[in-house]
Amino acid sequence: ALDAMDRVALRDAFDLRRNVVNLKKVLLHSWHTSEPLEKELRRMSTFWRGDMSWVNGFVDVARHREVCVAHMRCKGAAHAVFDGRVMTKAICCVPRHPDLPRPAKLSGLPRTMTTHSWLDQALDTLAEMDKETTEGADEGADEGADSPSRSGTGSAAARNAAGEPSDVRRQLDAFLADATSSPLGPLRDWPKHILEYVELVLVARGGAKALSVRAETARYASGLRETSARFDEALRSLRRRVRSVEDVLRDDVGAAVPSGESPSGEPSGRFVSRDDVGERAVDALRVAMRRDKTLNLLEGCAP
Repeated sequence: ALDAMDRVALRDAFDLRRNVVNLKKVLLHSWHTSEPLEKELRRMSTFWRGDMSWVNGFVDVARHREVCVAHMRCKGAAHAVFDGRVMTKAICCVPRHPDLPRPAKLSGLPRTMTTHSWLDQALDTLAEMDKETTEGADEGADEGADSPSRSGTGSAAARNAAGEPSDVRRQLDAFLADATSSPLGPLRDWPKHILEYVELVLVARGGAKALSVRAETARYASGLRETSARFDEALRSLRRRVRSVEDVLRDDVGAAVPSGESPSGEPSGRFVSRDDVGERAVDALRVAMRRDKTLNLLEGCAP
């Protein structure tokens, strides 16, 4: 029986389980550390909100923009850490009994990650820009050709039906099949009642769960690599195509966004009132702010 356990590297599976437990604790502390910072940046963006308004003609907009960009990027990074904490916790809590179902968080990956909804928002934004470009110019097809597709982001959680068989059962069956069926299987000649006893020992002592934790960790890592590639692709497209708020303020609204202070110590900018700006410019600013938020969330949470 010990030879059979060595064949599946059961000791390594127990070591990995211990490391995943430690990792989820590290991620929890990281989340608790980042959460107060994100809240403080949120308060600052509320406090300086008057800078980004028609009341002051956007003269002091640079200060508010800096805070908002930092806030969204911090929020993205904090929620990426939170996702890691939730998923490693789910991996550590896979059921010990082989007849219980997989945790829903693991069955629904990657859509059960909080940050995956931001990927959906980014892809929706790119699709919206494709539509605008196609309607506005003939070369729109070339613009949209490089946009990542949202295909494959459908309801994966729904497709993984509730009550999916536990991975503990799969790992246990694979272990027994390898130990009894292969030509070199250490337990191939053992009687059935002894094999049943070995199975019960693996379940009771956590061996089957350790094998399942290892398999779930490998599956999660593979899913993260695939999702990270899609995040990177969407982020590159957003960086290339999204107009910055500063560009819209300068080109559409007509505000001179200050880059510093004048010799007198006052912010250097030109006052612009709402009455001087058309509705198209106002809509362009509203869209730019929404897309800028999505871009900065991805900047923070993308690997």
